[in-house]
Amino acid sequence: MDVGLIVGEATDLTWDRWRHISGLAERLGFDSLFRSDHYVNGRHKHAIDVYLSFVLTAEVTERIRFGPLVTPVTFREPVNVGRMAQQLDALSVGRFVLGLGAGWHAEEHEIYGIDFPPAPERYDRLEEAIALLGELWHRDRGTFEGRHYRLAGTDSKPHPPPGRPPILIGGTGPTRTLPIAAAHAAEWNATPLGPADYAAAAATLDRHAEAVGRDPGEIRRSMLLFAAIGPDRRHADRAAERYLAMIAPVGATMTEAEAEAAGLAPWRGSVEQLVDHCGRLGELGLQEVVFDHLCADDDAIPVWLADEVAPRLRPSEVGAAPSGRGSIAFRERVGRRPAGGPMSDVIKQRTEPVTPLGVNHLVLNVRDMEESHHFWSDLLGFEQVGQLRGSHGRPPIMNMRFYSGVEEGPNGQVNHHDLALVERAGLPEPPDQWSMVEGNSAINHIAITYPDRASWLEQVRFLKERGVPMNLRMDHGMTHSVYINDPNGYGVEVLYELPEEVWRHDIDGALNHAVALPDDQLLTDDTNYTTEFD
Repeated sequence: MDVGLIVGEATDLTWDRWRHISGLAERLGFDSLFRSDHYVNGRHKHAIDVYLSFVLTAEVTERIRFGPLVTPVTFREPVNVGRMAQQLDALSVGRFVLGLGAGWHAEEHEIYGIDFPPAPERYDRLEEAIALLGELWHRDRGTFEGRHYRLAGTDSKPHPPPGRPPILIGGTGPTRTLPIAAAHAAEWNATPLGPADYAAAAATLDRHAEAVGRDPGEIRRSMLLFAAIGPDRRHADRAAERYLAMIAPVGATMTEAEAEAAGLAPWRGSVEQLVDHCGRLGELGLQEVVFDHLCADDDAIPVWLADEVAPRLRPSEVGAAPSGRGSIAFRERVGRRPAGGPMSDVIKQRTEPVTPLGVNHLVLNVRDMEESHHFWSDLLGFEQVGQLRGSHGRPPIMNMRFYSGVEEGPNGQVNHHDLALVERAGLPEPPDQWSMVEGNSAINHIAITYPDRASWLEQVRFLKERGVPMNLRMDHGMTHSVYINDPNGYGVEVLYELPEEVWRHDIDGALNHAVALPDDQLLTDDTNYTTEFD
């Protein structure tokens, strides 16, 4: 079974966060990444345009499928949706999925002044829109004359190949939704259903497909799942809170008991129960489950899903042990250590210590985990790759998360993690101003290397535009650096390394070479590197 994510209206969403989520979903091995297409659902939140966001996703990913789940036909003229869809199809080389629906949320239409016709007309418009898209996408002279929409000789290029973009129809209504999906959809996405209800809806879909001469097996089957799940109870409860705030009427609240009474409660259960639930749906023909990423400001739940759940739903990975990184592609690349007995090598006796490869990782105590996660992940670009979990039914002994920079280093080594954060109560308040020479923190500063000069300059500009205070700009003999500090007062040196030939001949001299630059030269970088050190 494939596993996907959807980002809805449960959490504020920014461009930087969406870029991060797009890359994260691909790196963790998810098969799809969807967005719901609403102007408001629950309280008003910071949001970014759905279709513009797909341009970014097409650019920063190479494998993952993506699209709206779903676009209501009431929001935009179908010709506008169709033209955007064919451009996204071309940009992503066939990875864009166009999810369509009749629309259901009357309140957001009223708020934004959008017509919301009665249900029969909305479904008529949906059917007309699908027919119009076929003419728009695949005809040199597209014509269509319907009650609500028309084309008069379009030649909308580039024409996508036959079957693209695939149309997804979401919903389980037996009277209109399932017949439309059976006749036109490449994929049917069911709203959350238990196995018995899903079996009945799938059988209805099959009957309608056969009635119009389609093989039901041609229709891909997926399901959206609102689940209060995660690596621990705290994360699951937080997901439930976000979900309840999302489904409550605008300006109102809803408890989980009220959602339960209305048949809208989020799914809850253990990993084993979740795997069993999805497995029973898979036995009924479900091919993909799409989890709502309710806490889109935190990577913990997607990492947990990819590490603990997805491997147990994929036939090729039955019995696979959790990787600790959450990436299926990572597991396949790293492989497993060959089986063998106890180490039998003769251990050489030494009179001097072995020279290490370097520092493996750093562990920092932090005052507030979410605050520090934002700094290291959203600002400095580290990816959360794991979280400490309990065992044998016991909770973890501490709140600890693990982070990594690049997955593969310059010599081909694979990094499991570079940094860990441990939340600790009672840590002292950070100083008002970080200082390399006068601070009283046990850690003076941590040096973070970026791949090259261009990416370093981009990162410094990124930090400056987000209001991160710049403490010092310094050119050393082997690095060029900017010094900032994290929320706990730890100094952080953001740097790139100069070419080896600049400093290799005199490492001590390079270490002692330091030129401080004024504030107005923060984004100025001289590449006439000195090789003569005082």
